[in-house]
Amino acid sequence: MQNEPGIPNKLAEKFQATVAVVIVHYGKLQNTLKCVESLLKNLYHSIEIIVISNEPQTLLQLPKDPRIHLNVLEYNRGFSAANNVGVRIAHQLKASYIFFLNNDASIEPDCIQILIKYMETHPEFSAATPKVMIADDLNRPLPYSCGGINAWYRLYPKENLNKAEPVPIHFISGCAFFIRTEVLKSVGVWDEDYFLYWEDTDLSWRLIKAGFKPVSIPNALATHHPAQSTGYLSKTYVYFMTRNNLLFIKKHTTQSLNKLCYLIEFFIRRCVCSLWKLLVAGKINVLPMIFFGIIDFFYGITGPGRLTKTLNATAVPDKH
Repeated sequence: MQNEPGIPNKLAEKFQATVAVVIVHYGKLQNTLKCVESLLKNLYHSIEIIVISNEPQTLLQLPKDPRIHLNVLEYNRGFSAANNVGVRIAHQLKASYIFFLNNDASIEPDCIQILIKYMETHPEFSAATPKVMIADDLNRPLPYSCGGINAWYRLYPKENLNKAEPVPIHFISGCAFFIRTEVLKSVGVWDEDYFLYWEDTDLSWRLIKAGFKPVSIPNALATHHPAQSTGYLSKTYVYFMTRNNLLFIKKHTTQSLNKLCYLIEFFIRRCVCSLWKLLVAGKINVLPMIFFGIIDFFYGITGPGRLTKTLNATAVPDKH
C-alpha cells in the first residue's frame, strides 16, 4: 500500500542514498512536465531531478523546487550525449544511483522507494528497471521492460512479463534505467556514436560483458509513451534504428560466424520487416531511410549523421 505524500515514511528514512534522476527533454513539452510532476510526488526523500534540454529554442518552465536542476544545451546533442551531461551533474551532486528516465515516461509514487530498497538489500545486482506499462493501456506492460539479449538480437521473454518477483535480465530499456553510479563509472557512460536508439542495448551489453547483473523489479511501476519524441516509423526512427543496429553488431561481435548470423538476422528482420511495415503504413517516403542508414554505417558516419540539420544537432559528438 502506498503512503500518502507528506506522511513520514520509515522505509524512506532507513536508506540515505541519493538518487539523481536524469531526464532528457526533446519533443512534447507536456510530456516532460508530466514526468517531472510524477517525480515530485514520489515517496523517496533523497532525490535530485536533472533535466537536460536538447531544445535550446524551447522555453522550458519547470516547477520551482530546489531539487530540480535544468541544463539547456546549445544544440541537440542526442540522447546519449545529453544523458552524459546529466551523469556529470549527478557526480557533482554525489549521487549513489542514477535513474535515467525518458521524458515521455512517468513513475508511481513508490517506484524509486521500491528500487532503492531492493538495490540496497541486494548488492549483487548492478542495475535495475521498474515494470514499464504502456501509457495508453495500463494493463499491458512493454515487452522490453523485462528484456534480454541473445546471440542474435534483442530478446524479450514473454514469461518474464507476468512474474511477480524480481527477475535477472540482460537488457534494460533507456526509458527507465536505474544504475549504481560506481558501476556506470566502471563500464563507461552512454556511447555517443549512437546519438539515439540502440544506446541502451549497448550499455546493457557492456554491463553483462563486465560481469554485472541487471534485474527487473515488477512491483516498481512506471508508464511510457513509446517513440513520442521521434515518432514510430518516422524518418528519424527508421534511420537510427537501421544504422545503429549495424553499429551495435560491429562494436560487440568479434567472431566471424556470430557476425554473419547477426547480419543475416539484420537483413531479414530490420530490412524486410521494416519495408513491410512501412508499406502497410503507407509511409513510402520513409523507405529510403533504410538504405541511407546502411550506407552511412558503411561510410563510418556516427552521431546525428545525415539528419544533423533536421535535428538541429552537431555533426561531431563529444567523446568521454
